[in-house]
Amino acid sequence: MLDLSKNVKDSSFENEAEPLKEINLSKEELIEISRGFYKWLGDKELYEYANEMLDSKDHLQFKNTKYRINDFGEISGITYSDALFHEVYIGMNREYTLFDAQALNHEVMHSIDFKMNQKLPSNSYYGFHEVPTYTIDYLFFDYLEKMGYDLTEVNKLKFKKIEYIKGLASYSLLKLQLSSFNKFDFKDFSNERLKQGMNSFVRKNLLEVYSELLANILYKQIKDNKKYGIDNLKRFIYTNLPINEMPDFSFINMSKQDLLNVSQNIGSEFLNSKVSKK
Repeated sequence: MLDLSKNVKDSSFENEAEPLKEINLSKEELIEISRGFYKWLGDKELYEYANEMLDSKDHLQFKNTKYRINDFGEISGITYSDALFHEVYIGMNREYTLFDAQALNHEVMHSIDFKMNQKLPSNSYYGFHEVPTYTIDYLFFDYLEKMGYDLTEVNKLKFKKIEYIKGLASYSLLKLQLSSFNKFDFKDFSNERLKQGMNSFVRKNLLEVYSELLANILYKQIKDNKKYGIDNLKRFIYTNLPINEMPDFSFINMSKQDLLNVSQNIGSEFLNSKVSKK
């Protein structure tokens, strides 16, 4: 996990994401964009769960509330799963750009994930819950392009997503290094020493980076063979990953080498995109 995150990180800590154009989509329009996406995706089970959430006025709320989940600032949406009553609730904030559509669609996928298979942090890895949503993010970008949305704005969404992941990797590794500074030589950042400075906050963030790599592979599987890839996505959702075992993703045809390759590609693709912008 540390090696993968080191490949993804961006040492410059520069935020070069271009602001998106203002677009005032109504709540109803955002809901229909998401509904259209899940219909386009072509899986009956996912579509039915999406409709259930999108049609629920009590469980889907748009509010002027700022949600904060980590040191990267405010987020546009949050999904809460009530494990006792098996209910899911979404709260959405707005920034009045195309990102609102992505954010809602992302949270709807969280609700689908929770409905299909509850994953309690006490017995499964917390952090991998972003694998289905990140996979859906990539597919949603394709959908927006297909539906004729401004390609420049769609590309801004893509860049914003990758920059967030790279920033999360960089920030988390830095926190890990600083937490190890009191115990070890600051110049020695071997994985074994870094592991001793690991806490739940950093672990969760690095698992989120790991999730991006898994999602990238799932997305490519779906692009190559839609049914096969979506079946693997659903297989991932229905599988609990015990916290006392090393994750093994061979059940969705992913090897450690696949993940390493993707981490290196994301790093090089991001670097090339930054160079081309200058």
